[in-house]
Amino acid sequence: MQLNIESPDVPIDDRLLKLVMNNFSHIGKMYDRIVKCQVILKKVPDNHKKEFGIEACLVLPGYSLFAEDKAVTFEIALHKVINNIIRQLRRYKSKRGEIW
Repeated sequence: MQLNIESPDVPIDDRLLKLVMNNFSHIGKMYDRIVKCQVILKKVPDNHKKEFGIEACLVLPGYSLFAEDKAVTFEIALHKVINNIIRQLRRYKSKRGEIW
């Protein structure tokens, strides 16, 4: 699986980069037909509190999965996005009749 991580608005440190890579490589091990994964980390403008957003797009043969979320920290948003992608991947595999 090819993993592309972008952060146009916010510089990301090594710890966060490693966390993102570990979580998405785990998803790559769950389903070996994932062709590409695009992850975008961004700061969401808000007047009252700082919010950080993550978008993830997984490209499968003939299909793609997308999830996005925002939270107070990147870590919380990442956890929500990972759970959403895993749920979509389970649904995709069950529709195809593949064993999870």
